Amino acid sequence: MAGDDNSSANQTSASDTVKAEEEGAEQTSPENDTLEPIASPEQHNPPPEATLSAPAPAKLRRSLDECRVDVTVYKGSPWKIAVAERLNRVLEDVRRAVATAGWTIAADGTIVSATDGGTTAQMREAAAVVDGIASSVANGKAVLESPAPRIGNFTNWLNGRLTQNGLMSAYRCLHSAEAAAILLLNTDGLVAAMPGISQKVSAFLPQDDANSVALDALLATIGLPGLMRSNSAQHTAAVVAPGPAAGGVQPKAQLQPGQADVLGKDQETAAGILKAACDSEDRQQQAVQDFRGTLYGLFLGSVLLAILVVIAGVLWPHSLSLCVPLAGGKANALICPTGGAKASPGDVPLIALMGVLGAAISAGQVLASPKPSGVPYSPSVAQGLVKTALGPLIAVLGIIVASSLLTGHPGILGSRAALLTAGVVFGYSQQVLTRLIDSKATSLLQAASPATPAG
Repeated sequence: MAGDDNSSANQTSASDTVKAEEEGAEQTSPENDTLEPIASPEQHNPPPEATLSAPAPAKLRRSLDECRVDVTVYKGSPWKIAVAERLNRVLEDVRRAVATAGWTIAADGTIVSATDGGTTAQMREAAAVVDGIASSVANGKAVLESPAPRIGNFTNWLNGRLTQNGLMSAYRCLHSAEAAAILLLNTDGLVAAMPGISQKVSAFLPQDDANSVALDALLATIGLPGLMRSNSAQHTAAVVAPGPAAGGVQPKAQLQPGQADVLGKDQETAAGILKAACDSEDRQQQAVQDFRGTLYGLFLGSVLLAILVVIAGVLWPHSLSLCVPLAGGKANALICPTGGAKASPGDVPLIALMGVLGAAISAGQVLASPKPSGVPYSPSVAQGLVKTALGPLIAVLGIIVASSLLTGHPGILGSRAALLTAGVVFGYSQQVLTRLIDSKATSLLQAASPATPAG
């Protein structure tokens, strides 16, 4: 009996054990999400190569050689040659900066160490910067190589002539590449680039601009206080926090093994300042271009109006008579611009021609006056065209008004020579109206010129 009891007890214990195992299996089954599966030792302690493995290196989408611009194909286009040379210079600066950092651009487009072929996070960041520079240069190259609009499509052709076929687009790509290239300079290269950055800022950013103040602080930090726009002691004390080095110059940060002296805080500050100055330059150059386009529009409108006036004078000479009382003649005797005693179809065209001659003298003065350097767009030709278009209108209107005001003094305009001379004088007198245009053009050119300091 005792044996049977023991056997029954053992069976009961085994049954309980089986049920417990089944319940444990249900709790750890994939269908039960309440408990995490027990991690294996390998999961808690991954192999060293899994811990040290880095993300896939960033790659250049295009090689620097593909972005290089062939300068020889732009003969006869000085601005295209200038932009192409500067784009190629940016590519050379990038190559030099990569080599100076002890890196190289591998065949697959990655930036790796020149010694062991390894890559770091800084190299991957540099690859992203280089790729952005290459994209800007490639975009600038595409603008330069875009074909000029054909004259068959008059609207596109005229727009291309007014904008010089993408001049501003090419310069924006160039400026973006130049600013980004500053990130790849080491400390010595940054110091060498600061005079050019300072000159750009002085030309296109006012002294109280936040970027100008940041530039002065950076110049003092890297040891170039002589380039600061404001060298007063109060200003220097305001922008420079005294550091452990003499003169407030901060010592170089200690680099980690395998780290290059690039992509630092100073480089980022300088790149941002240069980009702000370039953006300001682009806006001011765009303002000159827009103003020039406005002048061309005013010229076309004035030409159309002058043509309508001449046509009206030819078709209805008596309705638009320019004849005046003859000096010393009989009562009601008239003298007209063509020499006749009554209005003829040639009177208005002749006076209009005299107005063009007078306006041409004024236009010649504008073209001969000195202009600020460094501005690719020049509104001088447009200014001259506006003057010559307004000249005939002012001449015809001036003689009509003068003849009505001088009815009691017929001797003043009482000869053919006097009428023709008055036409020239009135044509030149458009200078009174266009002086505002000349003043506006001068102010825009001075603001857009790198040789003129910003206000």
